Amino acid sequence: MKADEVLLSDVHHFVTDWLKVRRYSPSVRDVRDGLGIKSLSTTSDYLDRLHDQGKIFRNRKIARGITLPEDREELLV
Repeated sequence: MKADEVLLSDVHHFVTDWLKVRRYSPSVRDVRDGLGIKSLSTTSDYLDRLHDQGKIFRNRKIARGITLPEDREELLV
């Protein structure tokens, strides 16, 4: 697995664990700081990639707008 894919997986696990433990979404800064990523832009790019893959949902219009697909389905019921 390439380093890029490893970091993408790390971002996914970080977001998933954060949501399970805290019950609210991490901010982009939370993800950046938690994983030691240097740039908010890079962190945002990884979150966008996870969104494009359907592993997370991201609403850029609200702060802490990251949810998991299974959580989103519960909200729609």
